[in-house]
Amino acid sequence: MIEMLKDKQTQRLQAEVSLVFPPLVTTNFGNYYPSTAILSSYLKSYGYGVVQADLNEKFARYLLQVEMLNKFAEGNFLDSIQLPTEAIPCLSARLIHRHRQLLFDEHGRDKFRANALGPAHLLMNVAQMYHIVFDAVTIQQPGFYDTSAACFYLDFYQWSGYLESLPPKVHTVGISVPMGPQLVPALVLARHIKSQRPDLTVIFGGPTLSLMNLKDLDRLLTTVKDIDAVVRFDGELPLLRLVEQRQHQKWEPTKVPAVSSFFNGEVHHVPPEPGPDIKLLPYGDYDEEIMGALADPEIGVIQARGCYWGKCAYCDYVELYKGSSPYRTQLVDRLVEEMEYQIRIHGRNQFAIISESIPPLFARKMSEAIIASGLTLSWVSFAMVDERFTPEVLQLIAQSGCDYLEIGIESMTDRVLKLVEKASTNEKNKNFVRDAAAAGVKLKLNLIPDLPSTTYREALESLEEFRALEDCITFVGVYPFEPTRSSKIGRNPSFYSLKTEDTGNQEGQSQYPANHLISQDPAMTATERQEVHAKFFAFREHINARRNAELTKTLMVTDLDSSCLLRLADEYLDFVEVDDNIQCYHYLTRKLFCVPGYWKDALASVRSSQSFSCDELINWFAEPSIGQIFYQQLSEFRMLMKYTPAEVNADEKNNALKASSRNRLKIVTGEQIASASIQPPKLKYLEAR
Repeated sequence: MIEMLKDKQTQRLQAEVSLVFPPLVTTNFGNYYPSTAILSSYLKSYGYGVVQADLNEKFARYLLQVEMLNKFAEGNFLDSIQLPTEAIPCLSARLIHRHRQLLFDEHGRDKFRANALGPAHLLMNVAQMYHIVFDAVTIQQPGFYDTSAACFYLDFYQWSGYLESLPPKVHTVGISVPMGPQLVPALVLARHIKSQRPDLTVIFGGPTLSLMNLKDLDRLLTTVKDIDAVVRFDGELPLLRLVEQRQHQKWEPTKVPAVSSFFNGEVHHVPPEPGPDIKLLPYGDYDEEIMGALADPEIGVIQARGCYWGKCAYCDYVELYKGSSPYRTQLVDRLVEEMEYQIRIHGRNQFAIISESIPPLFARKMSEAIIASGLTLSWVSFAMVDERFTPEVLQLIAQSGCDYLEIGIESMTDRVLKLVEKASTNEKNKNFVRDAAAAGVKLKLNLIPDLPSTTYREALESLEEFRALEDCITFVGVYPFEPTRSSKIGRNPSFYSLKTEDTGNQEGQSQYPANHLISQDPAMTATERQEVHAKFFAFREHINARRNAELTKTLMVTDLDSSCLLRLADEYLDFVEVDDNIQCYHYLTRKLFCVPGYWKDALASVRSSQSFSCDELINWFAEPSIGQIFYQQLSEFRMLMKYTPAEVNADEKNNALKASSRNRLKIVTGEQIASASIQPPKLKYLEAR
């Protein structure tokens, strides 16, 4: 063991390349994004020493510092962003503060995954405040690095100690930028690196850069001198060539395929050449230190690059591998061999299949190979609705250890599905979801409420179709439509009934904002679209909250004996006064609602009482019929819990609290309670995730 540690330390000291995954990808909290692991293994196969850094995960920990949570609870996020204390990110910070320990396991490892039990979704609510995208014009401005957003990320990088931890022989830093919200943090990181270590070569890569319009990339490279080169499309070969140049103290990026650079006073874009044969790529190099910080990571294994369908009009990921075949697939046996290898090396057996959409035939053969190998593992993958996922194939998938399939099902409207060239129909969607559930395959469905030309009526009818299938669905993701310039829709928006606009307001959550197509879809009014989004978000919260069913099993149920002892589920609730109301958020059920302000004393009394029975609570009121209404309201919103025998403490203090509660509750008039009902609040701030 000592010799192994010494060997690892020696390897680290000899490292020449640092590969970094920067913030912000909230959906990857608690997990290991595979880009740096795959690039690392490729460079190592050519003899280069590599270290990896997951600064996205460190950013999550940065936000979880007690002093940061206290700031967030008061609405202080950035100088340019101040929120009211009733806002979702603020109440999330307060609840995290009370339950911070639940975000780590007994070994201090991160339990941040979006689908984790407990308060992980609250962390995402806080982190989304730093989900910042700027257009190309803003990034070019002289004051860009003085903005509050840039300063916040700079403070984080200094806190992280990234530069101080670099081995002495590192000469190249590769920054992986697969998602648009990483671009601003990545630019700040590049500036931080160059300001402290101008000797280091900084290379950007990833889908965000590959999909960027060349004019915007020209602008970026001309303005931002901290970037020495940008690798586009398949990254392995170009990165290797650049590292070779740097090692030999040469720098000629204009001679490397698929590389863009500002060199000798002008921008150069070198066309791509075919990427590597993925059947020959070395197995991913998953860093043990990064893995060791995660409670429940998935190890990525490559199934394919490109999409076997490749026709969806809104998708631009089919553009990511120019210079190569549009679809390249791994061998089934080799993929399963890599799973076996990773289990042996890391002792972890959860896998993410790296695929735009796993084909049914590959899924069947892979499942058969896993079963035949005797391996015990779990795996997840993206997939699409395809009639070749027969009940037999789905049963094999479940038997092989599939944790869930993530399906871009998007809509239930046949007309719209045909317009955007999905392979499915309403009937095929429903059959697939039901067959998967019957086979024991869990599904995460990704929904787009407002694909081009979707009307208000069609969106709500589609939502009702999904609601009818809710017993077959495990998770839901909702993604309001954002057209990109690099997609088929972006290249011909009028065909999809979109009206393009010339405006400087460029925003987008998926990719670099300049890739966002500014347009209008007249199929819905702005008010209708807002209402549709809200209803789909509410459906998502309803489905995803069911993950906490185990945690909510002690919450009040309706068939209790009237003498059963109860208490308020206070630890799961956040209360804040808003105007004339009291807003409440229940983090287990993910319900946000308001009660009238004159319930303040009644709620305070219930909160201060250690235990009470249903009959006692009702009789605290001057009019028992009013107490019954109050009790029913608390029950409906799961605000009451059974008071377990271990908690029972019928001492004089508790009796005194009950007595004082009775006196206070009689202040509330029967008319007020009877006329009141719990209502959803009118949100003027960020939507709950």
